[in-house]
Amino acid sequence: MFVLGFATLHDLIPEVVGDCVDDEYHDPRTGDALQQTTNGLLVWRKSDSWTAFTDGSQSWVNGPLGLQQRQNDQRLWWEANPDGLAIIPTPEPGERCHTAGLALSLGRVDVGAGNLVGNFRFTNTLGVDCTFLGYPGAQLLDQANNPVPTTVVRGGGYFANNPPPSTVHVPPHAAALFRIHQS
Repeated sequence: MFVLGFATLHDLIPEVVGDCVDDEYHDPRTGDALQQTTNGLLVWRKSDSWTAFTDGSQSWVNGPLGLQQRQNDQRLWWEANPDGLAIIPTPEPGERCHTAGLALSLGRVDVGAGNLVGNFRFTNTLGVDCTFLGYPGAQLLDQANNPVPTTVVRGGGYFANNPPPSTVHVPPHAAALFRIHQS
């Protein structure tokens, strides 16, 4: 039997997914949910609440733009892409920086008086320039990758007093830096 997100995905493409082979089970290490079907595998990734069906060569991903299909050696522009796979559609110079073309790293963290200040770097991993507009968002997670209540104050706080959002141009393989202050 299909439940929750797997039922939704099955109902969108029943002929592609096929019938249940077994019940949904969870990977004890990652918390991801998996379910075999007659035509492939349903996957829900706990770390980013990503739901998809794969037949082994292609995947149907139910994401922020609805159901989208791609090859397994590709990533949609909004997906995480730690392996640097080809992005679809192909990014054009000057477009908004896409998740699949970015790497995030944490630099120095300053600690004192109940405050943490993290220095972060978004690196454009693509061969074309891209842009950011506004402020980064944030979501705190506990040790099991579960969301922790988080209030984000953009443009104010410790570092600045309500500066307006601005456009940041990032050349190919260059980086944009930002700080997050947590108290």
